[in-house]
Amino acid sequence: VSIVPALIGLTVDQARQLALESRVLLSIFEVPSLEPAGIVLSQFVAPGESIPQGKPVLVGVSNGIPPVGILPAIIGLPFDEGVALLVAFEQQTSVKVTIVRLDSPVGDPKKKGIILGMSPPPGSEVGSGVQVTLTVGA
Repeated sequence: VSIVPALIGLTVDQARQLALESRVLLSIFEVPSLEPAGIVLSQFVAPGESIPQGKPVLVGVSNGIPPVGILPAIIGLPFDEGVALLVAFEQQTSVKVTIVRLDSPVGDPKKKGIILGMSPPPGSEVGSGVQVTLTVGA
């Protein structure tokens, strides 16, 4: 039995050395991140847990490449639903989005609270820190 060490925040070399000293195997995978390449971002056996020797600890390491993603199609949806889809997009891609709401007067009461436009448009490939402006019927 081995006790899993805390690896998050270490360099991959430091994590390997600590794992060796703790008699823990690592299974390393790379993930897009704004963090410098080679930094441990996640581990999938919690620090302090006991595991059988030979069972690997899954470790996510930054590849240093900022994440990107394709913006979802949310035009025509109620504002709250569109925001929920953008939050899900952030969680799935690790792309951080700043949402700006721009209210636009509409004559049709059915369009109040509905997303009428989006910039950048749906389907655009964007990186972390993107500002998404949603034009909403008011």
